[in-house]
Amino acid sequence: MKNKIHTLLFIGFFCVLLYSVLYFIKEGFTENDSYGQWELLLRQSYNEQFTKSPFGGTGTSVNLDALYDYNGKITEPNYYNHKLLSSYDFSSNIIFKLNIYDLYEDTSPSSTMTWSQQFSSHLPVGVVNRGTTSTFKGIEKGTTTDFVFKQAGEDNYILGASTEYLGDNKIPGTSEDTFVEKTELYLWNPRPKNKNTFNGDFSKWEIQKVDMDKTAHKLFWNKSEGISGEIDEEDARYSYCFGKLRCNDNTYSPIKNTNGTYKPYCNSDASNNPVYCEGSFLYNTDSASLKNVSMGTLSYDMMGKYASYTDLSHSAHFNLFRGLTTPYEKDYIDPEISGNDIIINENNNKTTFHICDFLDNQNLDNGTNLQEECQAERKSIKKNGKNCIADFGDTIDSKYANYVCEKNERCIGYNCGSNFGSCTPTLL
Repeated sequence: MKNKIHTLLFIGFFCVLLYSVLYFIKEGFTENDSYGQWELLLRQSYNEQFTKSPFGGTGTSVNLDALYDYNGKITEPNYYNHKLLSSYDFSSNIIFKLNIYDLYEDTSPSSTMTWSQQFSSHLPVGVVNRGTTSTFKGIEKGTTTDFVFKQAGEDNYILGASTEYLGDNKIPGTSEDTFVEKTELYLWNPRPKNKNTFNGDFSKWEIQKVDMDKTAHKLFWNKSEGISGEIDEEDARYSYCFGKLRCNDNTYSPIKNTNGTYKPYCNSDASNNPVYCEGSFLYNTDSASLKNVSMGTLSYDMMGKYASYTDLSHSAHFNLFRGLTTPYEKDYIDPEISGNDIIINENNNKTTFHICDFLDNQNLDNGTNLQEECQAERKSIKKNGKNCIADFGDTIDSKYANYVCEKNERCIGYNCGSNFGSCTPTLL
């Protein structure tokens, strides 16, 4: 009996361990990254253990299929994502961080440097914020297969060097006479990570409505205008989440009001724990400008704003309500879902979009396309419910009683004398 219990306990422990490993292999993120994070651009390890360099120049990625550990860190000793720089075309300056380790097994770098720069062709331009390393010239891109980056015009700070370039030496460090075993180059991503928590299940896609008046903190960021605005109950009240509503700290769950709307803050209105809309087309944008985001003939302002890594202490007005629409007037007609369609009532016009068009078309971590995943998942989903001409409780001739929706449904798309509507579950 004792052996059986030990066996069961071991199986239980193994399952928990396996689930944790699979979870972080699949997701690949750390939990405290809502405001932005350092992204690993390149890591090189070169010593008696790693005697062959897999690097082949600026345009060749290395180990893009690398797995993540429990803390969301890439596990490969050598790694390079050559598309990362072009994916983060969010501003004129790119913010870099370089960690240098004397020994491969060291967990704390022997030196760290942060700076920002641009590139003109392969050379650095506008190098600033170099800290105490005032003579650092920035990094240039390699034009051959010898290396990926190095300090401009110098033979130090070599990053992603080839085996032929290094020979029997270690990696040149901060000078030509110093050698190290590991280097890591990060860049700052001011966009919150899209954690893709749909995980391929888009069948329960819904629109969440946030009552922005239910808070004492009525400032929000209008990214399109680059300003903060005051929420007025009479003028602007409700924001919509076309994605998955989550809490900023990724610990609490959004709080639902009795009328089906959500509160704009989680756990406590006094805390800086706002909701945000993950997976929305307003969440991550590849636009380098501050302009609004177009959806057919409509356009949407963005909430939240990009931030420097030095802005984290000012998080009270940073990326608040990221991914939500800016607030609409309280009498705005709620968007409606019918099958695979979202119906928007705006400017006295009804506009229909495919439901998946409101999702982000890229995941900056792993290149997945949420729109494509959603469309593949929802191919078999048809129009909801029976034909209808009225909602439950509407006054209607008894001979049309079979064309009235149930209590928890709405009649979507009905036009008198033209076409029936479709009974659709109430989501808002």
